[in-house]
Amino acid sequence: MTVKPSPELSDLINATHLAVISGAPDPENSRLLDLARAEVFGTAFPISPLLGLFGTAHHVYRDAAEYAASKTNGRVAVGRIMTKNRQIVFVEDKEEYPAIDFALLKCTGLKTPKLAFDFRPLDYLNEVFACGFPFAITTVQPDVYAYYLRAFAGHVVTRRGLTELPAIPPGYETTFVPPPGLSGAPLLTAGSHLAIRGIILKEHVAELAHAPERKMNLGIALDIGELLTIDSRLVGGSLARRIFERDKVDRGERTP
Repeated sequence: MTVKPSPELSDLINATHLAVISGAPDPENSRLLDLARAEVFGTAFPISPLLGLFGTAHHVYRDAAEYAASKTNGRVAVGRIMTKNRQIVFVEDKEEYPAIDFALLKCTGLKTPKLAFDFRPLDYLNEVFACGFPFAITTVQPDVYAYYLRAFAGHVVTRRGLTELPAIPPGYETTFVPPPGLSGAPLLTAGSHLAIRGIILKEHVAELAHAPERKMNLGIALDIGELLTIDSRLVGGSLARRIFERDKVDRGERTP
């Protein structure tokens, strides 16, 4: 793997990989989430920190919102929980794109660095990795909790239309299987700098119809280029033009 561990790399990952959290406000300060009694549902990343916009998988946001609705005063928040100074900000607005399993979250004031985006398609065996929050909160002692970010690396198995989703957007199969909580994390490549190439969605199980006991487990990720196709109320136009200063993409008819 071309990723070279370093304190600087760890600091960047810790500051840009965010937990999607659901729970109740702190009884002593309603503007803060009570992290000790919250659940982590997945991972988010910065789309435009300046505008307070962050991305995650749609099913991550939906699960977090359903959990919040089951609690008294429950709210969904996005949090930077791996840095020395944690910051957790409630989601004040959102846009949902279930056909491509993407959600855009508005969290004003959440401070993170930017990550680069690379919209070039990946190819077979390209090295990729993802970091996020599967099984993120561990009870160490009663009322004492530890928080973990975990990293997974592998290769692109293939690029294909994701027939698992209604819009059949382009995406990738990966050799590493994303555990629950890694969903929504950016799929990254490393070179001279980290670059976002996709969004981790979920585990994919491929099996033979005539012999279902014969199967393989992979990960699937949305191609980040799909963000260039969507319009957003939160930005007042296309993400391509407003955020990435590129032409909007019209993919036309989708194919597997």
